[in-house]
Amino acid sequence: MLAINSARIGSPRVRYIEADLFGWRPAAEDRYDIVFFGFWLSHVPPERFTRFWDLVASCLAPEGRVFFVDSRYQETSTAVDHVLPGRSATVLQRRLNDGREFRVYKIFYHRDVLTRHLTDMGWSFEIEETTNYFMYGEGYHMTRESGND
Repeated sequence: MLAINSARIGSPRVRYIEADLFGWRPAAEDRYDIVFFGFWLSHVPPERFTRFWDLVASCLAPEGRVFFVDSRYQETSTAVDHVLPGRSATVLQRRLNDGREFRVYKIFYHRDVLTRHLTDMGWSFEIEETTNYFMYGEGYHMTRESGND
């Protein structure tokens, strides 16, 4: 995926890093204005949730912001041959088209609960939901140097 994107973008301003996100740390000089992740938060194991958000905070420039989009719980959002367990389940069985099966973390956060967790960890977030399938949020860590929104 990184090679395909690099070939399409072809920009010297883009740096690609392949790393284990749970072990990677940004260099001291690497701080970003925006951190975006799509359909990732729901796969972060609950026991790594706080460490993940600490990492995100360490990546942000003083005025940096975070934006994410992810799945919200909706019974009609899963594949026909997949079983969507109750909202509180954290591990799902996923079957690929080639028949292989994997157990994956899939946490369906409730907007208010997620907002409260993030606030408790020093984040300010606005989280919204679409009518059916998606949740998205935008925010910043409250330790940033500027008090401007």
